[in-house]
Amino acid sequence: MFAYELEGLKRLNIQAIKWGSSYRVNVRGRTGKMVYVSNVSRPINQRLVAKQYNVSTETLERHLSPDYKDDPKYRFYNRNHMESHLYEGVEATDFYYKLENVLSTQASAFKVNVALGYELVSKTDPDDTRYFYPNLANTHVFNNPIAINSKANIQTKVISEIRSMELADKLNYPALADSLTEEVRCFGNDDPKMLLTDMFKYIGDVSVKIQQYNVNKYKSLLQKIINAHGLTVMEILGVNLGKTYKMSDVEGWIEQGKYASFFDFHSSLDFGKQRSDYGKLKQQLDQVPVFGFNSGRYDINLIKKDLFAVIGTDNIKSVIKNPSYMCTATSDMKMLDISNYVPAGTSYHKYLTTYLGGCKCDDKIDVSVVLVRVFSLTIRVGAANAFQFPAKRMRGYKNQDAKAKRKFGMTLEHLNKLLQKQKYLCGICYCQLTADTASADRINNNLVHIDGNILISCVKCNSARKDMSLGGFRYKKLLEFNSDRLVYSIDREEKDIYAKMKSNIAGGPSIIFNRYAKRNETKIRGGRITAAALGFRGVELGEMHCATDQEIKEACGQEHTHH
Repeated sequence: MFAYELEGLKRLNIQAIKWGSSYRVNVRGRTGKMVYVSNVSRPINQRLVAKQYNVSTETLERHLSPDYKDDPKYRFYNRNHMESHLYEGVEATDFYYKLENVLSTQASAFKVNVALGYELVSKTDPDDTRYFYPNLANTHVFNNPIAINSKANIQTKVISEIRSMELADKLNYPALADSLTEEVRCFGNDDPKMLLTDMFKYIGDVSVKIQQYNVNKYKSLLQKIINAHGLTVMEILGVNLGKTYKMSDVEGWIEQGKYASFFDFHSSLDFGKQRSDYGKLKQQLDQVPVFGFNSGRYDINLIKKDLFAVIGTDNIKSVIKNPSYMCTATSDMKMLDISNYVPAGTSYHKYLTTYLGGCKCDDKIDVSVVLVRVFSLTIRVGAANAFQFPAKRMRGYKNQDAKAKRKFGMTLEHLNKLLQKQKYLCGICYCQLTADTASADRINNNLVHIDGNILISCVKCNSARKDMSLGGFRYKKLLEFNSDRLVYSIDREEKDIYAKMKSNIAGGPSIIFNRYAKRNETKIRGGRITAAALGFRGVELGEMHCATDQEIKEACGQEHTHH
């Protein structure tokens, strides 16, 4: 029974009884006896249901149609190799029931992702709400679609995961431009100086709001530091010498009107080059990070004349973390180049998409979230089908132990549970299993085939392992898997170099101290004999260089195959 059919029965107040992984309806059959039907798509079953529950066949067909549009709370879309279910106005308590219902009606393995809709409510103005429609690009629950190979995966891999994320407040809330301004600001001006003026005025306004939020968040800690260590005339301007001031003095100044608030007092403090606890914390709270693209030292130098004219030069400094990393900073902000944080091998296209379209605010300011008002569900059909462990192979193991006069205690139920637990993958090489390749491998070969001593593996691994321990065989497979792999950290334009390195790498830090190959004696990868003599001893990496093909030919006096 499909999810849209179950929703149609619910609209008509026809009770569908859960039966295994599906649902069925109780009707009076053609013989007059009460029977159950599950395939309500068949016309003959529809007539029985319509007669039993006093509805017209036309009404029943309309409500059971996947194109039914009368109910604004549910939409079903059927595409090639994909179907989407959209529920709107769903209560949070009803969410997991509907989700399980949709997933459990799928007939074969599939992949699924869930997008949630939200209402963001302003904490200062309850009437100010913003609705976010469910969108897999912005409010997806899972970063990648989840593969469902069995009914048990619905609870363990989907519903339980969403529940835990909800309890931990880790759901992917809608991405806002920023949680303080609630808008995206773009600036355009033909005059570079005016463009920078507009941009840094906006950054300055937002920085004040962020500083106020940070100080309010850490207020109790800052006050404890003041009471523990005190402040002197070196930090507070215009006070008497020789006295250490505590929070009681600060509160008195605020009551007298000298400072409008604790943030006003905090902003007036000047620690200079001191490295006190309060001074270190103040620098972190006041210095707002401003991320940009191509905003490193070299690029900033190109606009420094106009930049310094806008933000001034008295308060500016350079922050150097290492010879290749440098950023410009003031007491209120630090300009960071986002490209310094891009992992090696990550394309800018992928990183920009994540940075601009997939960012999220973990520490939301002035917004509260009304959970799970709407959700959209996308299911991709066509993944590997689940299967039962072959009974014929099971009988083969039983006969094998009978001939060897060994006790046999393995059950099909246990093997099928192992298949589900291993996601229908080999427990050693993790290849996709099928009914033809799945085998029951004994973990401890000294024991018999018995539940608890079985690992589902492919026939190839089972045969190759023989009497080797499971840990030793896995390590052997790991070495085989990585023996022909080199980390790809070279640009695509240099793929020819990558291919040469991959086929000729001799590997390891031992090359720094002593490495040589004897002609017609030394075996390199795959047992091939090297045809060229080469070696180096006790060199420094800084002195090593890559010889050309011609240089090697001249040194060896002949053609070579490996260098």
